[in-house]
Amino acid sequence: MRDRMQIDHIFAVKSTEELASYQAFVQRTEEKLCRYLTVLREKYAVEELPGTIVWTSRETATKRLSDIPVPSYTNERRIVFCPELRVWREIYLAQLEGLTGEPAGKIRRYYETGLTEAHVLQILGHEFAHHSEYFSDADYEIDPWYEEGMAEYISRKELLSEAEFEEKAEIERLLAELLSPRFSKDSLAPGSGEDYAGIFFPYWRGFLAARKRVAACGGDVVEALKRGRA
Repeated sequence: MRDRMQIDHIFAVKSTEELASYQAFVQRTEEKLCRYLTVLREKYAVEELPGTIVWTSRETATKRLSDIPVPSYTNERRIVFCPELRVWREIYLAQLEGLTGEPAGKIRRYYETGLTEAHVLQILGHEFAHHSEYFSDADYEIDPWYEEGMAEYISRKELLSEAEFEEKAEIERLLAELLSPRFSKDSLAPGSGEDYAGIFFPYWRGFLAARKRVAACGGDVVEALKRGRA
């Protein structure tokens, strides 16, 4: 019988260079990812996971396999993911189009120099966190921040250092402030196309809301999950 936590790796690549790069990422991060999956199972009620990760480029993920504009997504069978740090830096920097001033400069410097492989792995970890049973009765259309925000919180808490967690949280607090005038304060519906500011704004607000909820539960993430949308 297949172990519910066993993951198969499929590489959808166009060159030997891509293959070597993605395989190297898997090898460097495999031990940390396995520990994380164990934590998900033991702490966060993850009983079943997709059995496959499809490692691929941004173009293949967003134009060949799907029209989802961000190269990281999941369903019950597989996760599609681009592990290139350069790609994630470009995507996050695209949120800053039209933004000026010192806060925007601070955010830009963070994305240009502060992102590391740990942050890329955390994005993958977000997709795995979606498979928690605590989300099984969540209504995404009514309360999108609940699942997305908590998936962000869990993956950051378990895959980033405390310093990395706090720095990223501060950057997204600044981003949420800068982007709030552009988007409805009452809506967390993600943007569409390649409007990355619109796509990520609800995620950052969702994370900040989740962080506040965890704090209200005395720092107990599981208790915050159990309370759901109450």
